[in-house]
Amino acid sequence: MSGYSIDRFVNLSETDRNELTCSICQDILCCPVVSPCCLQMYCEGCIHEWLQTNNTCPHDRKALTNSGLTRPPRALVNILQNLKISCDYKDKGCGEVVKLENLTRHTVSCKFNIKKCSKCTCTEKPDQISQACHQRELKILPKIQRSMMLQY
Repeated sequence: MSGYSIDRFVNLSETDRNELTCSICQDILCCPVVSPCCLQMYCEGCIHEWLQTNNTCPHDRKALTNSGLTRPPRALVNILQNLKISCDYKDKGCGEVVKLENLTRHTVSCKFNIKKCSKCTCTEKPDQISQACHQRELKILPKIQRSMMLQY
């Protein structure tokens, strides 16, 4: 997974933009890891993908493996988690802006998080699909029963 698009962040300072950007995807870090040779930070997904075809650090070209990567200091993780980001469903109409640490929780419950049901192709929130399908089945069942009785 690459980072978070810079344009999703609200009031992101130029300093934060420069310090919290992945050198590979050029987005704001997602699950950051640190290269021990140059202390450069990358999104975990970006650097793992890089290391599948390269055995060097993308920044200084020194030898690097996945096992050599480390987690950033807790203070940096806290700074990232406190950044304000727009919802994943902004393009569908959600205007919510949440702390990055709350993004997943919001996304799951967002009223714009609409999925198609594989059973009946209705569109509902993921946690309401089975309930909606069940209610439709209950409404349609008497019609099916009448139809079957007419056939006999």
